[in-house]
Amino acid sequence: MCIRDRYQRRVHGELRQIVNKMQRLVSSALKLQRVMTTETRVIRPFSNKFQDRDAAFEKDYFTKDDRKKMKKLMTRLEMESGGTISDLDFKQAEVAKIRKILQSYNIREDNELVEAIYNWKYD
Repeated sequence: MCIRDRYQRRVHGELRQIVNKMQRLVSSALKLQRVMTTETRVIRPFSNKFQDRDAAFEKDYFTKDDRKKMKKLMTRLEMESGGTISDLDFKQAEVAKIRKILQSYNIREDNELVEAIYNWKYD
């Protein structure tokens, strides 16, 4: 065996060792990455004001959207009923519901009790 062959074998062996070390390093780095991603989701070292801001804008948008839908629904109900739904009509309907519930539990329907329940529910 000549010097050149011995040198090639030695270099080839060293390269094989380096590749094996790199493979072990990559596998341990992947394991560490899996652990780090699960831990960093739980613990955030910095405040995330941009996400808070985006969440607030989204909440405001959907709140406005819900208000618009409720307004459309109320106008449609008013058109179907042939007039406006007043607070008095609403209160009468709610008092009737409260009286029905009290009757189902065999509770004496006292006007003061019905008013107290109504005020408790809507005040």
